[in-house]
Amino acid sequence: MNRFLPSKKLSVFLGVILVVLVCFFVFFEFKNERTSYFTNTQTKTVEVVTKEIQQVLKNDSDDDGLKDWEEILWKTDPNNPDTDGDGTDDNSEILSNRDPLTAGPNDILGNKITTTEDTQSEAQERKPLTQTEILSRELFTGYVALKQNNQLGTTKEEQLIDNLITRNLLLNINSVKKNTLGDLNIIENHSRETLLQYVNELTTIINLGHDLVEESTLIKTALETKNEKDLDKLNLNLKIYTKMKDLLLTIEVPSIISSIHLDGINNLNDLINDVSDMLLVFEDPIRGLKGVENYFDDVIKASTNSIKMIDYFNKIDIKFNL
Repeated sequence: MNRFLPSKKLSVFLGVILVVLVCFFVFFEFKNERTSYFTNTQTKTVEVVTKEIQQVLKNDSDDDGLKDWEEILWKTDPNNPDTDGDGTDDNSEILSNRDPLTAGPNDILGNKITTTEDTQSEAQERKPLTQTEILSRELFTGYVALKQNNQLGTTKEEQLIDNLITRNLLLNINSVKKNTLGDLNIIENHSRETLLQYVNELTTIINLGHDLVEESTLIKTALETKNEKDLDKLNLNLKIYTKMKDLLLTIEVPSIISSIHLDGINNLNDLINDVSDMLLVFEDPIRGLKGVENYFDDVIKASTNSIKMIDYFNKIDIKFNL
């Protein structure tokens, strides 16, 4: 009998965690802040994120000894301590190797625990797993091992969760293509007139960012409404970032400022990748979360690089009209 569904059910669980984390990001770190190409912001550390998830994982709504996330694994009711109504609470039945979904006395689980759907097709098996599915399987496998060794509720359980969360939050899911100086239209003319022209063209490109929609608000709204269509505006941001990058690759760049200019282009490459990952938040919540985390870090890098650019031209009395 298949009593576990590690992909679909756990994706719901992970989605709930993601809502908590994103709301935490928005309301505590980025309250009243609008991110842009020239905005300073802060970032959330993995340690604090892990602490938040640990708190969620401790929840036991019906006080039956079975945590809410374990109730999802067993398909039991997290608000009912005795799901099958046979007089024995869910946790006690599981510890006695009884089925918490079937009223006793004939409710022995047996020795075999199925970890995949019997009806799963070969095509599904061959399909690459999302990062969320990988985490789900690792969590499920670890949970079963702890159960079989009577280590649930011990420090081993906490270590399992800590290791899974930290590894997945620190994971570099995919590498971002970087441009090089060879991709730029570099010129050796450093006259004031040339520098003024460069600043005017750069200002025009940067001002395209005024049409950007705040990504953190979009993600928060989409997760609260559970409506993927709320993410559609992220595609507009992707188009703006891409257009800015393409224009930065075509304008003439004085060699004395080329390194900072290149950093700006690669900042946009990072943001494009981050927003692309955020768009996958419903399909692959872990990857979406990673996109959110990286986005905030990359906005800081973009802001720092922008300040370098402004400071350089301020020293030679050339101002940006932003």
